[in-house]
Amino acid sequence: MVQESIKKEFDLIFQFGVIPEQWKHTILVMIPKVDKPKKITEFRPIALCNVIYKIFAKLLVNRLRGILNKIISVEQNAFIPGRYLHDSILTLNEVVNTVNRSKSKYPIVILKLDLEKAYDRVDWSIVLKILEKMGMLIKIRKWIEACLMGVSYSCKVNGVSSRSFGSNKGIRQGDSLSPYLFIIMEQLLTTLVNYAVNKKDIDVFKIGNTVISHSLFADDMVFFIKGNKKSCKNLVAVLEKYCLATGQKVNMEKSTILFPENCKTEVKQRICKDLNIKEGCYPLLYLGTYISPKRLEKKFQMKLVHKAKGKMESWSGNQLTQAGKCVMLNAMVNSLPMHSLMTSWVSESAIKEIVKLEKT
Repeated sequence: MVQESIKKEFDLIFQFGVIPEQWKHTILVMIPKVDKPKKITEFRPIALCNVIYKIFAKLLVNRLRGILNKIISVEQNAFIPGRYLHDSILTLNEVVNTVNRSKSKYPIVILKLDLEKAYDRVDWSIVLKILEKMGMLIKIRKWIEACLMGVSYSCKVNGVSSRSFGSNKGIRQGDSLSPYLFIIMEQLLTTLVNYAVNKKDIDVFKIGNTVISHSLFADDMVFFIKGNKKSCKNLVAVLEKYCLATGQKVNMEKSTILFPENCKTEVKQRICKDLNIKEGCYPLLYLGTYISPKRLEKKFQMKLVHKAKGKMESWSGNQLTQAGKCVMLNAMVNSLPMHSLMTSWVSESAIKEIVKLEKT
C-alpha cells in the first residue's frame, strides 16, 4: 500500500519532472568478482538506491517495456518482452557451426567484443537525444532526465559511508531503469552497423536470404563479418563513431576473434592486425554457456558439475529443512544443466554427477 504523501510526490514529479535530491542519493557497495580479490578492478560497484526512487523507476520501466519491441531492433535480446537469452546463444551456435565449414578466401569471422565499464561510461545527453529521435514523448524524456541528473553517491566500506559526491555521466547498476536506458543507447550501434551493411561497406554472414550482422545481449556483443580488408576497416570506423558518441570504450584485451577451423595462419594474422584484436579459441564462454563447433571435452562438461557443487556448498552449512533444501536445489542447482541443455549438448556423465550431488 503506497502512502498518500508518496502519491502526492509522484503527482508533482509527473507534473513538473523534478525528483527530490534525497531520493536520488545512492550508496555504493563493492561486490567481489573473484574469490579472493586483490585489486579494485576485481570488485563490482552495486548501487543501493532509495526505495521510493525505485518505486518511481519501476513505473517508468513498466511504461518503457510496452514499447521496446517497436523501438529496439531484433538484434537485441536483453530485457525485451518476448525475446530471450537463449535466442542470442542459439544464433551464435548456428553461425559457429555454419562458418566453421567454410573454405572461402575471406571467411566469416566472429568477433566477441567486451565493453570497458559499460554502465559507468554512458553519456546522458546521447541517451536523451536517442529517445527524442525515437519519438519518445517529451514528458517521459523529462522524467528520465530527472532520474539521471543530480544523482549523488557515497561508498560504504566495512560499514562506514564516505562523503557524498556527484557524477556527470554513467548509469547505476542496481537501478531498474539502467538496463533499459543502456539497450536504448545501444540501438544507435545497431543503426550504424545496419546502415553500413545496407551500403555494402561491411560484408556479413548470410544464409539464404537471411542476413545476420551482429547479436546483442545488453553489453555482450558479437559480430559476424567477412574477413576482407574493407569490412574490417569499416567495422572499426563504425565502432569508433559509436564510442565517440556514447562514451563507450571497447576493451581490446578482453575482446577476441574466432576463425573457421581451416583458416590460413597468414589470413588470421592479417585480420587480427586490421581489427587490432587478438585471436580467441573454442570453446567460447558466452552468456554462461560454452559454444564450440565440436563436442565439448570432458573438462568443460565437468565445470558444470563444479559450479553446481560450489552453489550447494555455499548454503549446505545452513540448517535447512528437507523442504528448504528442495527449494534451493530447484532454484539454484537444477537450473544450471537446464540452461545448458536448452542450447547445447550436455554429457550423460555430467548430469549423473549433478544428480549424485543432489542426493548426498
